Amino acid sequence: MKILSFCLFIVYLTQGSEGLHNICNVATLNEASGNISSPNYPANYGNFLDCTTEIIAPENQAISISFLDFDIESSANCKHDELGIYDGDILYTSVGFCGVTRPRNFVAHHSNVTLRFITDSSHTAKGFLIQWTTSPRCASDEFTCWNGNCIPLTQQCDGTRHCTDDSDEIECASGSSTVLDVCGKQNVAPQFLWDTRIVGGNEQVPGSWPWQVRLEITVGSKTFLCGGSIVNVEFIVTAAHCLVNATSVKVYANLHELPTSDSAVQIRNSYNITIHEDYNSSSSDSNNDIALIQLDYWLDLTINIRPVCLPSNSERFDIPVGTTCVTTGYGKLATDHDVASTLHQVRVSIVDRESCRNSYGFLRDGQICAGDYERGGVDSCQGDSGGPLVCLIDESRWYLIGIVSFGGPVCAAAKVPGVYTRVANYNTWIRDRKFQFNIFVG
Repeated sequence: MKILSFCLFIVYLTQGSEGLHNICNVATLNEASGNISSPNYPANYGNFLDCTTEIIAPENQAISISFLDFDIESSANCKHDELGIYDGDILYTSVGFCGVTRPRNFVAHHSNVTLRFITDSSHTAKGFLIQWTTSPRCASDEFTCWNGNCIPLTQQCDGTRHCTDDSDEIECASGSSTVLDVCGKQNVAPQFLWDTRIVGGNEQVPGSWPWQVRLEITVGSKTFLCGGSIVNVEFIVTAAHCLVNATSVKVYANLHELPTSDSAVQIRNSYNITIHEDYNSSSSDSNNDIALIQLDYWLDLTINIRPVCLPSNSERFDIPVGTTCVTTGYGKLATDHDVASTLHQVRVSIVDRESCRNSYGFLRDGQICAGDYERGGVDSCQGDSGGPLVCLIDESRWYLIGIVSFGGPVCAAAKVPGVYTRVANYNTWIRDRKFQFNIFVG
């Protein structure tokens, strides 16, 4: 009898409490906090819905959005059922959401957040449960850390970490317009609008990741997409699995968006391809997933085309668990979505090796994992392979800590982080193959 009473009480709190709003029953919400759900939650929502709710806060208050539960019919590009979330009039992560992977929580930049839920005549699912809260914004003379903490504005970009998430130093320009061959420096400061992912992640500020290249790889009559990183004017480092059986590679540097007619984009072709001799494409563990592309003509270094630093195999580059790093790419916006037309970026955290090993059943010494282990929602995806995982070392330079290698069957799933080739383990291999060319190694 006690168990029955407890269950009835939980149902009452979930479905009938004043703080829970049905997205199809309310147009505007002005409360400081509350919950909003799909119709009938936690039972299945209905067909032919088109419902919109706007959450509005005072100008001096920030709206925080948390995704508590998420299950919307999955389809390519969310063409059947979709939840769109707008920060002001900007679509959060550039795409609508469907499937079972919860989007990552975020703090809105604007004082209004709009949710729009659309369904068609096909299958339905449990839907979603979202919580919002409001809190005071940082003052005009303060910097807002990604976790919401406030620090004096004078402490941003001063070369010392003050935000625990390193946001006061990551969103900084550190390069010179005259000294172009110094590795790991940017002339353009990156900007992260939200806590997002390449899987639907936010677009980069053009030029903010100057070592990123796009690779169009020809294998027979087919063309495949991968990413890579500039290590000097003649060499690109990427993943070995991108280049198996490749007959040619076209390399785009300083490419922000396709199609492009930008004369600042430099296009080169592969002259020589070197895949790690111990990489086995038929092995499931993707060990030694690293390769070098020698270009037919050297790149011309500019403020938007610069090399990344390569780590040495020393304790300095044993990146602590939880460190915020960045991965970038032109790949898919979600598992069932199309590839991005622009370069996207996402912040990911280094995941402890034991958890990652439990996810896959193995983890080689030359591999490192990153993502949001408990919640998911941030990841690289198909088409990002070979691209960079970079970390800010000593608050001064970006180092290529990892190369996008592989992940789970669903991008950004919880407890299945992305796996990257640990570049520090291959320092000697890269040095032995650089010949007389100057590859930048830390």
